[in-house]
Amino acid sequence: VIEDKLIILFNYYIDGFPHNEVICFNVHNFSIFWKYENSFVGNNILKTPNNNVLICYMNGILIEINVKNGSPVEKFDLGMKRNGHTSNLYKNKIIISGIQGTEETICFDFDKRQILWRVYNQGHSYIPFIFEDKVYQCAEDKIVCLDLNSGSKI
Repeated sequence: VIEDKLIILFNYYIDGFPHNEVICFNVHNFSIFWKYENSFVGNNILKTPNNNVLICYMNGILIEINVKNGSPVEKFDLGMKRNGHTSNLYKNKIIISGIQGTEETICFDFDKRQILWRVYNQGHSYIPFIFEDKVYQCAEDKIVCLDLNSGSKI
């Protein structure tokens, strides 16, 4: 929920190919404000530091969408073949980890609007979490702790 808007992510298939819709509803009466469509799997939704919507797509693209009208503001190519969900937003940074053979973890910095660091993550990873300048991540059968600012292993 951002302001009076409830943003929902729907993934489905059309003729065997993934499709995605982001639908913005009025939180009080469920009327539709806007829809945004994409032809790839959307992983999750975050609120950006400037109160827009950020969609993380599994093909390594982050798309920032204007919360008021549903138009794309900016797209970021993470250079990842396959990625999972993003972490929580912490100090205007998010962590995105690779899945399905993409064996890296990256930190995206919203202040700089770029990737801050990229490290090998030892395999298929799960939803990372940021707490007190540390990144906690499960990759394959290990739990890893990284420094948020450098990506170095703690």
